[in-house]
Amino acid sequence: MLAAVVAVGALVRNSDSQSAAKQTVDSKPVAAIKTTTSTTTTAPAPTTTTLPPVEPDPPNQLLPDLHGASIGMGARGPDTQAYEQRLADLRFDVGPVDGTFDQQTQYAVQGFQKLEGLPITSRIDLATSQALATFKWPTPMVTTGAEPNRLEVNVTKQYAVLWDNYNVKLITTVSTGAGENYCYVPLTGGSRVCEYADTPSGRYQFNYRYSGWQKSDLGQLFNPVYFNGGIAVHGYPSVPTVPASHGCVRIPMHTAGFFPSLVVTNEPVYVFGGTDGRRPVTRTPLPATTAPPATTAPPAPTAPPATTAAPAPTTPPATPPPATAVPAAAPATPTV
Repeated sequence: MLAAVVAVGALVRNSDSQSAAKQTVDSKPVAAIKTTTSTTTTAPAPTTTTLPPVEPDPPNQLLPDLHGASIGMGARGPDTQAYEQRLADLRFDVGPVDGTFDQQTQYAVQGFQKLEGLPITSRIDLATSQALATFKWPTPMVTTGAEPNRLEVNVTKQYAVLWDNYNVKLITTVSTGAGENYCYVPLTGGSRVCEYADTPSGRYQFNYRYSGWQKSDLGQLFNPVYFNGGIAVHGYPSVPTVPASHGCVRIPMHTAGFFPSLVVTNEPVYVFGGTDGRRPVTRTPLPATTAPPATTAPPAPTAPPATTAAPAPTTPPATPPPATAVPAAAPATPTV
């Protein structure tokens, strides 16, 4: 009986060894592949792509109590500075964090309200204060195949987000094409051009740029960076809360001062909510200009008639006229 037990144990161990060996073979990641040259190669083990860490959402922050009021243009003080600092921490360009609610601060507030879908009051009111305190990074508009560095322009809400290594670099208010038909004569002349102020949707890339003020057919552009023909991101003195440009993406002047340094050539630009392509452009040749008719020289002024010299005065005669007889006077009284 003992011998039988030993024999059974030996069979079990042998079976386990064969099973383990079979599991080892079956657990290979890829079976051998036979090529046409009869050489056998093994595919490399799959590699894991590690994405860069995404910045966590900003922590909630206790901000100054507005006491039922609001903060707007011209406000000064520590409360204003606290809100400026919060906006700057959330990547909105407020300019200097100096406690003064100026035009730069107002543009940042408008951009924040646009992003959050709040009424654009251009002031820090209760709703804006609460949204600032609990702000979360925006969801990317590019949902698949997003490049780590890119600009996303939301035409519907009139704001733009610049992404850097999958993290938010800058959020700014913008003003895109007004959609209206307009006409102009190019600086080179020759024709009258009529087109629509459209900012078309799509994926583009930054290319040509100009440093400083550039004069165009439609006006002046500051630090333009072009991405779709003549459409550029550029600075402009006026950036309304609504679409108002000829098709370009206007940004505040103080932001345009450094924006070109944040983007590179061929960096992607995504436009959402714009038009579906550009509408037709018409060009009407200008009529040939005719030279103005030659003007007839005015007649030479007529000289005034010669004046007759006044008669020379008559020279009195050299001989005095004869004396006239005078009657005799009474005798004079002598004096003593």
